[in-house]
Amino acid sequence: MELDNDEFSTALEKHNTASTGDVE
Repeated sequence: MELDNDEFSTALEKHNTASTGDVE
């Protein structure tokens, strides 16, 4: 899926942060 959606991006960033404990 190719989503250009700010809310989706924010949710994905939060998911990645929760999964890795690292912010990029």
